[in-house]
Amino acid sequence: MVCEAFGRPNEEPHAAVTISSHGVRMPAGRLPPRGVNSKSSAEDERKGLELGAEDYVTKPISPAILLARVKTHLRIKAAVDFLRDKNAWLERELVWRVQSDLDFAKSVGEIAQDFRAMTEHLSGSG
Repeated sequence: MVCEAFGRPNEEPHAAVTISSHGVRMPAGRLPPRGVNSKSSAEDERKGLELGAEDYVTKPISPAILLARVKTHLRIKAAVDFLRDKNAWLERELVWRVQSDLDFAKSVGEIAQDFRAMTEHLSGSG
């Protein structure tokens, strides 16, 4: 995951963030932006985070800290993806179980109706 630096000379700070994984652009919304900027004021960091960056790294960049942050964000992304997949599975499971319960209730109703009909027939009232 590489984040293109933003706030280049003669360009509005926070103007463009490009995220890629091994040079391939990620679909929007799949991997949120992280900011890398030479501006290190609290106001610049706040603005970058308010614009949607999930992290903000200022220059000079410490390779060890950057690597740790990247690993953290990859773990977060993996957890979010896992939860999204698990939620989709649970929603499908809920639909299946509700349908199974409805099918069971229908079967019980049919059995009860057949039982009443047999009881009425045997008692001579049908």
